[in-house]
Amino acid sequence: MKDFKKSSSKTVALEQDMADTMTIVRIFGHCFFSGVSASLEGELKHVYDRYSQKIIPFFHPEIPSKSFGDIETTSLWLFGSGNPVENGNLLDYYYRNMQGTGIVLSAATRHSREIVKFIHVLRALGNKLPIEILYRSDLLMKAKQAIMLAASQPKEVLLGDELTNYNALKRALSRAGLSVDIIQEMPFPQQSLSLINMQKPLSKLDKSDFLQL
Repeated sequence: MKDFKKSSSKTVALEQDMADTMTIVRIFGHCFFSGVSASLEGELKHVYDRYSQKIIPFFHPEIPSKSFGDIETTSLWLFGSGNPVENGNLLDYYYRNMQGTGIVLSAATRHSREIVKFIHVLRALGNKLPIEILYRSDLLMKAKQAIMLAASQPKEVLLGDELTNYNALKRALSRAGLSVDIIQEMPFPQQSLSLINMQKPLSKLDKSDFLQL
């Protein structure tokens, strides 16, 4: 009974600490990220930095590198690829610079086939949202090239002879009761796709922790 009470007391204390932390984090978000932000001067700057670190403890203060069409070249982007955050507060930096809508996927080489197929589907649907592929160190160059090609190949190359040759297409679609015009009129637009290397920003994160997020 004594051991039970001792364990219960520890559990209650931990639960209370968690509840207190979540309450402070909610207040923190309300004060600094809702409407007009509080001024970051004096003691408030210290509080802001402290609780920013609690929210994203696993991030390294270095911005990820981003690659575009030429995947041999790491291009500078909005945040300055590979540069540390200037003011030392990563949360504030992301909050004030990141905005917009798009499609974000995490990837490894073993996922590349599925990602290529998914991009093909997005092209068939006429997707206009930008796509960002996040990876660490487990996406081989061959997989990167396949993903980039899936997003950038012309419609004729993407579909191949079977789906761009009128007679072959007519025979294939007639069996499904569809018209040739359905495919020929679909634009299959090239996608705005970029690869984002998260290796350094996640350098503090152990593999086991990453899987639990």
